[in-house]
Amino acid sequence: MPYWQESDTFHDDPRWPKLAAGHAVTVDQLQAAYCRLMSIAGRHATNGWLTHETAASLAKPKVIERLAAKGLSDQPPMLHRKGDKCSCFEEWLPGYDFCIHWFLKRNPHKRETERYRKQKSEASDPRLRAQVYERDAGCCRYCRSGPLKKSGMGNSKDRRRVIHYDHVDPDELAGPDAANLIVSCARCNESNGRRTPDEPDMVLLPIPTADERQQWQARGEARLDPPQQRRDSAQTAVSTADPAAVDTAVPSGVPAVDTEPSSTGEVRPATGQEQQRQRPPLSPEGSGSGRGGQPACVDQPPRNRDTPDVYHRRSRAPTERKPL
Repeated sequence: MPYWQESDTFHDDPRWPKLAAGHAVTVDQLQAAYCRLMSIAGRHATNGWLTHETAASLAKPKVIERLAAKGLSDQPPMLHRKGDKCSCFEEWLPGYDFCIHWFLKRNPHKRETERYRKQKSEASDPRLRAQVYERDAGCCRYCRSGPLKKSGMGNSKDRRRVIHYDHVDPDELAGPDAANLIVSCARCNESNGRRTPDEPDMVLLPIPTADERQQWQARGEARLDPPQQRRDSAQTAVSTADPAAVDTAVPSGVPAVDTEPSSTGEVRPATGQEQQRQRPPLSPEGSGSGRGGQPACVDQPPRNRDTPDVYHRRSRAPTERKPL
């Protein structure tokens, strides 16, 4: 759903008492009106643009005049009017009378909101879900936990038993062959957030083969941990008939992660402190395209570490400002 957000310094911004001439009641009126204007712009995804009718329905004319005035000489007004010039917009958008200053600095662009709605629709489409579930054998593409039940496990304490449908690149739709939509357990998807796998140093495992699908269905439910090895982007991701097995290829001079057999005969990676001790040290400068200096995940394009913003929906730099 659409939303809007503001800075945590909103309440003590020095412009409020200046605009209100020191009257506390007027400060409350200005802040309330500003929040209503932000809210309506977020709901209708107007990128901060407002008509006179919309503004007048939410605030008194005197309040709007104060918001459109400069509170401090070195700062722009909180609400721009026609004729104003500011770096927060390139040119005035026809049909609007006001523009909230730097609305897009903290809030999503209309195109981002529309893409988010389409992604939610794709993730809940029964036919698309069935196609992706069959392709991935109902198992998580990050840790191979599964086959996951299609429904009814939402209250499970073990998030590896809960099925999610994840867009690998959060800035793209599923695509014509649904390559960007995968089965994921809730634990992996929630850890990933709205990031590509290489940003949190996760590995997108390849599509299972027909033999793997058959063996996993016969095996029954398995709850596994994702592979911890950092693989060079030039290596090819591999998937064995045993989904718990991990790629043990590591850079030269780095000890391989030990494995231990389980009671069912499966090979599982060592966990906890043992894995942490065996991870290669990170370069303080960072030597890869993933976060923390790790190499990018196989088949995932590198992302600029300066642009992702995981606080709200967009995961890359804000889109360029164009007319709606």
